Amino acid sequence: MIKKGKQKESPFWISVSDLMSAVLLIFILVTMSLMYELSSSVRVKSRVYQLLSERLKEAGLKTDIDSRSGTISIADTVLFESNEALFKSGSKIFLNKLIPIISDVLLSDVEIEKEVYAVDIEGYASEQGHMEKDMMILSLQRSLGVWLHIYDMNQFPNKKKFLKIIKVCGW
Repeated sequence: MIKKGKQKESPFWISVSDLMSAVLLIFILVTMSLMYELSSSVRVKSRVYQLLSERLKEAGLKTDIDSRSGTISIADTVLFESNEALFKSGSKIFLNKLIPIISDVLLSDVEIEKEVYAVDIEGYASEQGHMEKDMMILSLQRSLGVWLHIYDMNQFPNKKKFLKIIKVCGW
């Protein structure tokens, strides 16, 4: 018997509300998981920046590291003569110090390694070139020269893995 003032609830609406609660719970769990992954990625990026900064400073290498993008900039005047793709004297010594540090920091820690998809070697050319085409060719020749030097270097930590993630780019 139904008491006066109370209506019998439909089991259909109870089931729908239970389903909606379950969907909301799943949404919350997925959101929390994504936020955790994002914060984990940010922590790893921060750690890479810190490790690279420390190691490069210890080695006495002058570079600029963009903490947001992870880009390590080396003035082209350090490596190449103006409008040339041939290395300056001392450039290979600089690269012989730099490359093992980068490889070691990026590929010696599993947590960091899984966040690294590629290492771009970008060759630049000054605007003193004759045409855009010539500048693109020069920048590609420079980045390829760096890649070939890395390939020819003596063994360093994770060399094989490092060579697999390098991309040669012109600018």
